[in-house]
Amino acid sequence: MKTLLLSLGAFAIGYLVSSMGSNEDSPDLSSQTKSSLPTAEIRESATTPDAPISQKLSASWLDSEYEGSWTLFIDHLVTLSPKTDAFRAAWQRVHSLSHLGKSELFHAALAYENRGQVTALISNLIYTLAKEDMPRAQTMFEEMNPHDRAQFGATFLYGWARGDSRGAWDWLNSVDRSTVGSFLRTDTILQIKRAAIVGMMNDPNNTVDVLELALSESDIVSAEQSLDTVVHQMVEKDIGKTLDLIDTHPEIADTVVKKAIEYWARSDLPQATRFLMANEDIASAESAEIVGEMMILNGAPESLPQLYDELDRPALKEQIASVVAGHTAPQNLNKAIEWIDSIKTKQTKRQAAANVIHKLGFNDNMDTHLLFLETTLGTSADARPVYARSLREWQKTSPDRVNQYVNALPPEASDLREQLIWQLNLDSE
Repeated sequence: MKTLLLSLGAFAIGYLVSSMGSNEDSPDLSSQTKSSLPTAEIRESATTPDAPISQKLSASWLDSEYEGSWTLFIDHLVTLSPKTDAFRAAWQRVHSLSHLGKSELFHAALAYENRGQVTALISNLIYTLAKEDMPRAQTMFEEMNPHDRAQFGATFLYGWARGDSRGAWDWLNSVDRSTVGSFLRTDTILQIKRAAIVGMMNDPNNTVDVLELALSESDIVSAEQSLDTVVHQMVEKDIGKTLDLIDTHPEIADTVVKKAIEYWARSDLPQATRFLMANEDIASAESAEIVGEMMILNGAPESLPQLYDELDRPALKEQIASVVAGHTAPQNLNKAIEWIDSIKTKQTKRQAAANVIHKLGFNDNMDTHLLFLETTLGTSADARPVYARSLREWQKTSPDRVNQYVNALPPEASDLREQLIWQLNLDSE
């Protein structure tokens, strides 16, 4: 933790201090017991922090009934229903506190007897202060015990990323994770980096600089996630300029194509379709799926077969076939089977079959589901994930029938049978 605090001091410069206002980007306050921001797994036993607590309020916003006590106010707050005007008014009072007042309330909440009732309050306060008054928030974080740092560390970093995006980004890319405790997990880092990217790109002059930061990341997963976030922000702000960047940054071409298709699929479907066809060589299967699904949502499913015929790349054609199969299945299952038969890639075929099962629902004949799976996927062991998902649903209403079916699978399907018996926790006959 010493390394963390030294690093915080090194990078914590130029913090954004602003009024909470409407608190639009602060943690969800609709629950008194749960923070909407990520919390790390708690691996150490909790202890009550020896932090100083001011029992006398430094502002006049509390009614006299609380007798100037932070603890009495918290006692009152935890009794309020989140849907009441009184609860909203209490939170408005919290928002209107000075940074000193928020710090005092934070320490009182940390020492509160029933911590489970004030998790959202603690999260909101450490988030807000990290965003608006990082030096004060850093001191508060230093005073936390290991248990509290594990629970609220991610929230603290998220606030930092919103207030000083570049500082948080630099720290995340330099910190030795083995020295900072259990809260800094891979998923936490990715989430905080996304917040930092959004913050840095609020200034349009930072666009290319932030792109270069994403491209310079060494970790593959982090680099992919960061680039995806950067390009998404760029496309949303100015799709034309983003497309122009492909000439100078060819390494982002496939990501830009994907994000541009997603953007146009929502706002200009014909343009998304044309762009998909013009960039088949680098377009993703996911992009083809988005265009196909949007054609259905926009009432033009009849255009899908034509799009299928005009595409050349097999991966994109198979994704369109999967979309058509799912859309067709409720009305014409045999036609859906024909579309799935056109798919040669095993994984895509399994995904298409699973999509059809989802579209069919689980209110009709179970035998229809099973015959469909046997017809499209056979009974080899590699089809087990789709069988398992379907049969698990049918277990809710027809457990005996599921058990009977699995145990009656033929000898050539013995591998599938054994896997399903284990995964569905069935009785072997």
